Amino acid sequence: MSSLLTLLLQIVVVVAAARAVGALSRRLGQPAVVGEMVAGLLLGPTLFGRLTPQAAAALFPPASLELLNVISQLGLVLFMFLVGSRLNSAHLRAHGRLVLLTSYVSMLLPFALGVGLGFLVSAQFSIPAEQLLPFVLFVGLSLSITAFPVLVRIVTEHDLQSTRLGTIAIACAAFDDVTAWIALAIVTSLARTGQASVVGPLAWLAAYAVAMLFVVRPLLAWLLRWLVDEDARLAVLLIAALASAALTEWLGIHALFGAFFLGALMSRDIAEQQVRAERIEPLTVMIFLPLFFAFTGLRTNVYLLGSPTLMAETIAILAVAVLGKATGPFVSAGRLGFTRQETLALGVLLNARGLVELVVLNIGLEVGLLPPSLFAMLMLMALTTTAMTSPLLSALGYARR
Repeated sequence: MSSLLTLLLQIVVVVAAARAVGALSRRLGQPAVVGEMVAGLLLGPTLFGRLTPQAAAALFPPASLELLNVISQLGLVLFMFLVGSRLNSAHLRAHGRLVLLTSYVSMLLPFALGVGLGFLVSAQFSIPAEQLLPFVLFVGLSLSITAFPVLVRIVTEHDLQSTRLGTIAIACAAFDDVTAWIALAIVTSLARTGQASVVGPLAWLAAYAVAMLFVVRPLLAWLLRWLVDEDARLAVLLIAALASAALTEWLGIHALFGAFFLGALMSRDIAEQQVRAERIEPLTVMIFLPLFFAFTGLRTNVYLLGSPTLMAETIAILAVAVLGKATGPFVSAGRLGFTRQETLALGVLLNARGLVELVVLNIGLEVGLLPPSLFAMLMLMALTTTAMTSPLLSALGYARR
């Protein structure tokens, strides 16, 4: 088959599977994105490749995966731009210091536990000395993430968006996302350069941020006010997002950070319907994200975790991730005036890792920080913590609409 025919068939199968499993997921009380994540996993060696290896090899030949990855990465660049554009300064300011305290405790505790876990398993996975620091930092980061876009969807589906619980959860997730992407930029740069110091990556990151804040943002804001045609405004934003992504990729940080940062920077200047409801989001969510889930699923082989030791480690990772995240809300629950029910619900919400976790794990695999078996462990952790959010919220009395 030609490469174009292979790609088209892959898109047909992936999107059809994502829609079908996503619809089933909604019937089971889960967000569609959980079903789409599962569909991607089932198309890989976990099920499709296991049951019909010849058909799987014909549909997803190794030579075609690089093109599939490039297309899905383009979709992720657009999606991270949208995620950044959703950041609402009103949410970030809600309850001020208490939100910041809750957010960072809910990140720092699982991060510290993850770093400790990374040190414990580093010898098992034969991590070289020059990669030990970025490896343990990456494991810590992967356990401390909250997925902002998935959490917003879950909050809305449970009709919590206008409550204090929903507002604080969204604000905490927004802080988490910003912090996580900055930390990921530093860790990725360390892994790619092989340096043991964060000074170099931090210097490049600071220079990039200063240029974006004091040169690019004012220029773009002026240009968007001057342009009347909506198509022209959208074209300027997309060009700027892609250019920002290209710049951070060139700096060794990662393209997705550049797209996210540009979206966050321009969030006040972007009309809601202009970049999401009518233009970018439908194609991104229906085509590009399922391709990314499928590519992730093709990289995930749960049968690598067949030994009792690796299964025990997977359970330990899940326990550390869940308990570490859930502890943060209890630190500030009294000051927030939350009941025990609300505190537990906030801990449950902050455990939703979703798509952002998968993006981070794929970056770790690409830069050589994650062995395939550890990648599979963390993938299962991400899927489990996301899938448990809605049922636990319902069990706590916050039923879906």
